[in-house]
Amino acid sequence: MKKCVLAGVLCLLLAGCDNKDMTGVATEYGEYVVRLSLDAPDSATFSGSTFYPNAENSADVTSGYVCGEVRAKSARYGYIYNAPYYVYVRVTENGSKKFAGVPKVFDGQTEKSKQDYALLCKAQ
Repeated sequence: MKKCVLAGVLCLLLAGCDNKDMTGVATEYGEYVVRLSLDAPDSATFSGSTFYPNAENSADVTSGYVCGEVRAKSARYGYIYNAPYYVYVRVTENGSKKFAGVPKVFDGQTEKSKQDYALLCKAQ
């Protein structure tokens, strides 16, 4: 019975790999890239992570910005609480190839950083 359940789960996972909607993969990859850029990657928790596609999307390419908030330890400030972040991501060939730009985490918001976030992350 356990083998049947495991086989069913594996089939569902593999079927998900063929899904042309790669927004979930892009979002997870964006969080991964942001996590790696932090002083203490293991301390990071994410909230509100959302993928905002751009005009470069096609059947084989998913690209855009992953935006949200991250809480993590910082060597400079101790803990950063719900700091907004964004990172450009591009995922191709059903998630087999991934690229990301340099992530931006705002530990102290300026007017320019608020404008950038609003523009790229379609904040209201």
